[in-house]
Amino acid sequence: MGRCAGEHTDFLYVGMFLAAAGYFAFIYFFLFRLRPASARLGNRFGFGAFNILFAGILIPSALWMPLTFAAAEASSQVLLWGVRLVLAAVGLASLGLLAALLNTRPRQPLWAYWLAVIGFAAFCLQTAVLDMIVWSAYFTV
Repeated sequence: MGRCAGEHTDFLYVGMFLAAAGYFAFIYFFLFRLRPASARLGNRFGFGAFNILFAGILIPSALWMPLTFAAAEASSQVLLWGVRLVLAAVGLASLGLLAALLNTRPRQPLWAYWLAVIGFAAFCLQTAVLDMIVWSAYFTV
């Protein structure tokens, strides 16, 4: 069965909690404060770009757990690399969504926007650093 280095798990749990809280802060702004008709990413893209980036997070995220269990059960290096690729896709899409948020106009109300930015930065720390880099380095089959 796969394993992860135990001495760092408390840090990972705190990161997961902060990421979840940050995701909710982002979702609040995204669902209740951002108006799809007027939202612009820079001057080039509309609200639909958010949907593409969300798909880049949600679809690979749905594959992570089944691939992880399969890799651990089969002791498969190929599946282990599949897990790492899935985590990389989520991490990179998360960074893309943060970049999109930073380039979003309008930013009203300002308090909700900055709460979303700070919260989603915590989510990116989890997905792009702790999952994509740290967790992938410690998880073995």
